[in-house]
Amino acid sequence: MNNIGLVYGDKGEYEMSLVYYTKSLKLYTSSLACGGIYPLENIGHIFLKIGKYDSAEFYLGRALRGAEACNNPVVELGALTGLAEVSKAKYQLKNALLHLEKAYQIGIRSGLSRETAIAAKSLSELHEQLGHTNEAFSMFKAYHAIQDSIYNNENAKAIGKLEAQYEYELSKREHAVAQRIENIEKERMLTREKWIRNTFIAGFLAMIIVAFMTYRNFHKKKVSNLRLRLLNKEINE
Repeated sequence: MNNIGLVYGDKGEYEMSLVYYTKSLKLYTSSLACGGIYPLENIGHIFLKIGKYDSAEFYLGRALRGAEACNNPVVELGALTGLAEVSKAKYQLKNALLHLEKAYQIGIRSGLSRETAIAAKSLSELHEQLGHTNEAFSMFKAYHAIQDSIYNNENAKAIGKLEAQYEYELSKREHAVAQRIENIEKERMLTREKWIRNTFIAGFLAMIIVAFMTYRNFHKKKVSNLRLRLLNKEINE
């Protein structure tokens, strides 16, 4: 239900998204309470998108309290950044600053690079809005450092994937060559067996022909001898 709600949210069909998030939330109320923090956070973000800030604040606050109780830094960070956006929309910039600073610290502790980068960027923009130039610059540098780290990690993963793909292709080619050699060897063996079989058949046929010719000559010789004996008998008579 929660994932269906996510799909509708990505498509911009927020009413249907809320329907499925609410269904998901109802299923979590009886058991597995920690699972309910996900639809709570998602409902809050949907209300934030459609400009219903009080409802967004209510659901994101519930999600935050649930995430703290369930020790879930991902939802905790997401709820805090959402609450910061609500506070900014209500022009409560100090509250927004507190939420973002807490989100940034949670991200740093938990090693959530992408979420921490989002919090750092929002903090930089908010400090700039408040006229805190030094803090804005410091958070902007932190944001870029995290982004560079993410970029380097992604590059390392991409290189690893390319290397793995190369190894796979190489192994595949080696297997293909080995298979081809095996097929050639099989063909050679089949050709040899075929040659032996054909030679045997030809030799057997030749032997039959020779035997037939020998028998025929023997028979002709026998008939000739018989005729000679008959002629000799007639002559004697």
